[in-house]
Formats: sequence, C-alpha cells, structure tokens
Amino acid sequence: MIAAGAVAGLLSLMLTKILVRERSETMPLHVVLSHRLAPYGWCLLCAAWFAFVYYTGGGVLERAEYITVFVICLIIAAVDLVVKKIPNSMLLALVAARILSLALRFDIEAVKSSFLGFFAAAVIFAIPSFFGVSVGAGDMKLAAVAGLYLGPGGFLQAMVIMGALMSFYGICILTRKTGNLKTQAAMGPYLATGLIVTLVFPLIG
Repeated sequence: MIAAGAVAGLLSLMLTKILVRERSETMPLHVVLSHRLAPYGWCLLCAAWFAFVYYTGGGVLERAEYITVFVICLIIAAVDLVVKKIPNSMLLALVAARILSLALRFDIEAVKSSFLGFFAAAVIFAIPSFFGVSVGAGDMKLAAVAGLYLGPGGFLQAMVIMGALMSFYGICILTRKTGNLKTQAAMGPYLATGLIVTLVFPLIG
C-alpha cells in the first residue's frame, strides 16, 4: 500500500501539472509543483494516506472510496491553490466515484442523504450571490459534490472545518502582514480538506 501510494502521489503531481498548464499561459513557479522536493512530498503524503486507510480497517469498498476521494481532492486543492481554478474533470471524477459507490452499496438511505446533501450545499453556496457576494463557480460545484458525499449533516461539519482553516489562514497573513481581510484566497483546498476529514471522521449523522 505504501508503494502504491508513492506511485499515486507521483502520478497525481504529473496530472496536476497538466491541469495547471491547461489553465495558465505559463507554468507558474509554485512551491507545490516546482520545488525540488515537491515529488517527494507528494509521494510521502499519498503513501502515508494509503497506509493510514489500510490500517484503519473497513471494507474494500470503503477503503477504495477513501483513497479515490483523497487523491482527487489533493489534485483539486493543488490546482486551485496555484491558478485559482477548480478543474471540472476532477469534479466529474468525484461524482462518478460517488455514484458507483452508492450503486454498489444498494443503500436507499445513503442515496437519499447524498442527494439531500447535494441540493442543500448547492442552495447554501448560491445564497451569497443574491446579496452581491461573489462565489466562484468552481467552489459552488465542489460544495455540491461535498454535499453529495457527506449528506446535509456531514456537509455542515465540512463547512465548520473549512471555516476554521480559512480563519487560521487569515490570522496568519494578518500576523505576518502579507495580506488583509480583503485578500483573496483559494477556497478549494479548505473545502477539500473538510470533505476528506468528514468522510473519514463523521461527527454529525
């Protein structure tokens, strides 16, 4: 599993670079992609996650879902962090993985919860636009996908995690005087983190 994770990390980095290159005129020099230690970081991160999923137990389907969602969310977070865009192809991959998981589980309640979460998330992220607050289309789509995975209660937990992480980021840039309250930040990495954490450690049913 560790070896498989390392390979997945390297492939994820390669795919991320392709997605970034498609969305930018020049390849940005970002530490996530361009640092000489970046490949090792990606490999170690994915290897650690694969090992964690293996040792936490659970069924094969559950483990496969945790691994798939993590890898895709990692790519989404990296692309959004570098070019402030969330690739639709990765969102579609998440949706396809969830639909396949639901189909294999044959759990009607899980299906109901997923679709309730999907619509609840879509509505919640659409509300700010009615008050003139701009929310990126990619962020809205990712939120809806998070709702599809987590259901209404789980999506609320993911939002709390996202809010806490973004608040911590805001405190850091204010303390270091590298930005202010109007500084734009990519929401994708924080929401993707909330999705992963809530999927593995759900606190709200």
